[in-house]
Parts: sequence; structure tokens; C-alpha cells
Amino acid sequence: MLKKSLADILVERKVITPAHKEEYEVASRAENLSFEEYIRRFEKVSDVDSAQAFALKFELPFIERVTEKMADTDLLAKVPLLFLRKNVVMPVRVDDRILLLTSNPFEFQPLDELALLIENSQPAVAPRSAIIEAVNRYYPLEGTKEMIAELGEE
Repeated sequence: MLKKSLADILVERKVITPAHKEEYEVASRAENLSFEEYIRRFEKVSDVDSAQAFALKFELPFIERVTEKMADTDLLAKVPLLFLRKNVVMPVRVDDRILLLTSNPFEFQPLDELALLIENSQPAVAPRSAIIEAVNRYYPLEGTKEMIAELGEE
């Protein structure tokens, strides 16, 4: 069975109309971008709608937002902050599973590299903004906090 395209999923979910689908496909080719990159770059579809469509397309779990319970500082500490920010990926713990969040499963290289660092994990999809906000909020900065405290004492 042929899998549906992201564009078809967005139409099926009534996020975009068939006319918009055609318009965005033509425009993406004119810009020399994939459909996925075009809708993200030109903000044609919300972060959440795009992530939900990717989750459906790739049959992956969808995480709308990262909670404090999901954020595991031990997992995060295994990965350089710059890598997480640059690739917009994040490991989280949901129940007894380790999920590697991405907003775009087509970008598989960062997920592969993250999977090498964090074994027994599986990919999942989350909105780009949710991943960025969670990395900024939950990345362990104990060393920085200690340094600030020491400076305050001096």
C-alpha cells in the first residue's frame, strides 16, 4: 500500500484545502524546496498541525508538549546542548519508554546520531516550538547555577 503524502494528510485532516495543496506544491517547486520545507519556512501550516501530520505519515507517537515529568535531566545530560538546539531534537521519558522527539522525521540523521547515544529509544514527533521550549527549559544547567551562586556569595 502506498503511503499518503504529507500534503494529502493535511488535506484529509482539513488543515489545508485541495486548492492550497496544489498552490503550495507549485510554489515549493518554484522555490526549489520540498513541500515540507516550504510549508514550514513560509508558515503555511501551524507547528502542531504539521507535527500531527508527520506523526500520522510515519506512524509515530505524537507529543504535543513536553512536561516536567517527561524531561529526564540524565538523558538530556548525555547530549550536548548545541546538538539539541541545532537539530531541534530532544530525548524524553514517557512511561517506561525513551522517545526521541523531532519535528521532522524526514531529517533522520540527527535521530540516528541521538539513538547511538541513547539506546533502546524510538522516534516520536512533537511541534518544533515545543521541542525548542523544552530544551531551553529543562536542559540541566546545574554547573551554571552553582557558578552563579558562587559569584553571588563573593
